[in-house]
Amino acid sequence: MSAILPIEVDGEATGFVTPEIHGFRFHAASGRYHLLDGSRFPSPETARTAARRLRAAQNDCPRSS
Repeated sequence: MSAILPIEVDGEATGFVTPEIHGFRFHAASGRYHLLDGSRFPSPETARTAARRLRAAQNDCPRSS
């Protein structure tokens, strides 16, 4: 059985990673993080950093109404 490691950013569940032979695969918990879904990272921390950066980019982008 493989380990499932949750990835959170400031208390928000972004997804989880599962270990693979050459790193960790990210699985998005919500549509907000779908751009990262399926991405492979060398460590859970690098996945968390990517999720944090994606959220920051989304927060900086003005939404059209």
